[in-house]
Amino acid sequence: MCVAAASVSAGPVTWPSGGKGRICVLDMVRDMTKGFISSIPIAAGDNQGLYTITNVEDEALWVKFNGNDGATLEAMNNEDKRYPYLAFIAGPGDANTGDLLDDGAYSFVYLGGSSQITPGNSPPQKTQNSPRNHKSEWGGENKVAETGTWRITYPDHEGLGTHVELAPYWTNLNGQRSLKQTVFYDEYNPFFGITNDWEEHRKLKKHAVEVTFNLC
Repeated sequence: MCVAAASVSAGPVTWPSGGKGRICVLDMVRDMTKGFISSIPIAAGDNQGLYTITNVEDEALWVKFNGNDGATLEAMNNEDKRYPYLAFIAGPGDANTGDLLDDGAYSFVYLGGSSQITPGNSPPQKTQNSPRNHKSEWGGENKVAETGTWRITYPDHEGLGTHVELAPYWTNLNGQRSLKQTVFYDEYNPFFGITNDWEEHRKLKKHAVEVTFNLC
């Protein structure tokens, strides 16, 4: 069972330092569980290779991790074994520098896979990533990406183990890591991403909904 999560905040108890499970997706607007991150990536089209959502438990992605802040999630049953590490990959904006998530911009990064681990809470690096948007000038492999983005917290610390929140944060090349970042799911395309200016992003991506991730 997936437990509803509150918005990410700094300061919840962090314990223990490792674990595994499926990733439940909570719709923050409708206050409901939408499903799981799928172990089967988008097969074709502009969003090929990116993670999406599923309501089928047998298709849910299982991950394992070590650490609490700046952790990397390793997929245990993903369909494409070439990219075992969950990564946020540069998208629209300045894809070469990775300085994407700024105030007043719709810029965002995508959730896909990487063959390499990047250091926790560190600027993006060029990695071998799951193929994405081959036809666009800013798509494809060898994009800048980050895997060490995940903050693992236990907000319900009176009942450890019943509510494990997975909150990703992108770090720009200048080392800045805004706590204003919003995780979203685009219901039209469909893919997961992070943006720093939710209001600007929603003006262009009207099918995007704010979500959080729980281990379940």
